[in-house]
Amino acid sequence: MLIDAWLAKTARYGNQSDSAVGQCSVMLTVIHDVFGGTIFRTQLPVGYCYYNRIDRKFVDLTDSQFETPIDHDDELSSREKVDVGTEPLE
Repeated sequence: MLIDAWLAKTARYGNQSDSAVGQCSVMLTVIHDVFGGTIFRTQLPVGYCYYNRIDRKFVDLTDSQFETPIDHDDELSSREKVDVGTEPLE
């Protein structure tokens, strides 16, 4: 399962207690490569949360990181914007 592959080094910013934290850009990229779809994002205090819409259904496989569900803005985005968030941290 993809979730089993989440590591601190694949996260934009890591969290040892919750492996979903910081994975949305990476997860979105993998899902988009395999299934296509439309890319959306929601502004959060720490940056953007990216997710897909595939066959009219929103897919955010990293939403488990939030204690309470977030209100998704459903702002249309692009792969180019997402790739900025997946560059390795210095």
